Amino acid sequence: MKSAGAALIAVLLIGLRTSEAAPLCDQIVQVGAWNIEWLGNAKDGKRKAQKSEDISAYIGIAEVDVLALAEISPTSRNASGEYQNDTLDAAFEQLNQSGAAWKYTLLPKRPGARAYYDQWTGVAWNERRVQKVGGPWRLRATIDSDREKAIKAKFSTRQPDTIIWSRWPHAFKFSAGKGLSDFIVVPVHFKANSGRDAGPVEARKYEVDLLLEALHRGASQFSDEDLVVLGDSNMLSANEPAAAALRAYGMKDCNAGDIGTHLSSGAVGQDAPFDRVFLVSSQPETQASCPLNGEIADPFTFTVVRPSAWLPGMGRGEFRDRLSDHQLVRVGICAIKDDD
Repeated sequence: MKSAGAALIAVLLIGLRTSEAAPLCDQIVQVGAWNIEWLGNAKDGKRKAQKSEDISAYIGIAEVDVLALAEISPTSRNASGEYQNDTLDAAFEQLNQSGAAWKYTLLPKRPGARAYYDQWTGVAWNERRVQKVGGPWRLRATIDSDREKAIKAKFSTRQPDTIIWSRWPHAFKFSAGKGLSDFIVVPVHFKANSGRDAGPVEARKYEVDLLLEALHRGASQFSDEDLVVLGDSNMLSANEPAAAALRAYGMKDCNAGDIGTHLSSGAVGQDAPFDRVFLVSSQPETQASCPLNGEIADPFTFTVVRPSAWLPGMGRGEFRDRLSDHQLVRVGICAIKDDD
């Protein structure tokens, strides 16, 4: 494959072959992202605790193979000392009883981040569909403390903790099967908004700059050139400087149409397009994914898994109450014989 840059609010590298009409796939891999609001920290009154059976049912109907996670609070450790979330454990155990083989890894925040044990990112994958063959690798970049301080000054409220890469990005390498495409996944959760402050927009741009630097630096370690970045970008628009930097690096924004993925507590028109998937635009593997005109049917289009897809007639309020203020998003990528 030709080398190509890329980055995202979670990162994926994947192989795919297309004809002008449609891809010729050995296997279609569905990659998704879901911010499960305050999962594991309902005890502090942030929201009502979610039930594992609701989470497993929603992930099950979403039909994803790899899932970037956000806002997961670790609640315990397993026998190996790895942090885990008890509700996620139960949800994936329920899915595995139906023949799946889900596993997941949670990723620690940056030291100095506010509420260190809250809102971690992570990645889950179904080993019946893909295998983890590398990572997690902690991406390497140096944060300029003076620049971070200058960005903090653009917030109307005091920011005593870290604001840049508080959810430190990591990369994973997955394989679609023996001899098939390998791909790199980087889940991301960028700086949240704060009213009309300019600080968050500038913070996200700096986070993307660091991400691109880290991806370039880690290319030899990954030993693969198929890349996707995905997760909760917190970007208010596809025209944000952070999104523009990713496009300039050779990626396409699968949510370029700014489809609402975050369910506001108000009207539908107020839903924010926070959740995004960025794919390398120059690779034949991803040419059929996320068409800008949105007219290619599943499984390649950018899809928001709506509440009614889980339970017909379910409203936004009930979904928020039972699961999250974010909906799961997914994109199909075509795996072929690996040429990396």
